[in-house]
Amino acid sequence: MACQIWLSRPNDSIALGFLDTLPGPGGWDGHAACRAGDYFIDASVHRFKEAAGIDAPNALLVQRFGHPSHILGRYIVTDMDRLWWQQPPEGIDPTPPEKPSSTHFAC
Repeated sequence: MACQIWLSRPNDSIALGFLDTLPGPGGWDGHAACRAGDYFIDASVHRFKEAAGIDAPNALLVQRFGHPSHILGRYIVTDMDRLWWQQPPEGIDPTPPEKPSSTHFAC
């Protein structure tokens, strides 16, 4: 499931995936989570530990929102920090590479 993930804080936000950057060889300017019915598994939230210093687990099982929305799901890290999964931005090709490397996809 192609998506964009945001760490939302009162004073700033950090996004992961679909940032309109040029990835290196074998890379992808996107983000994907593994969908399993009404849930998805994201094994990349650990990247926010280094980027923002939050104490997030290495992977999360998140229930998808049950209504059509650009928001796919959320996880409350602390009283101030939230992770939000969203649809990829409009106009972006959300297709993952045909043969992703194991460093880009943990599922």
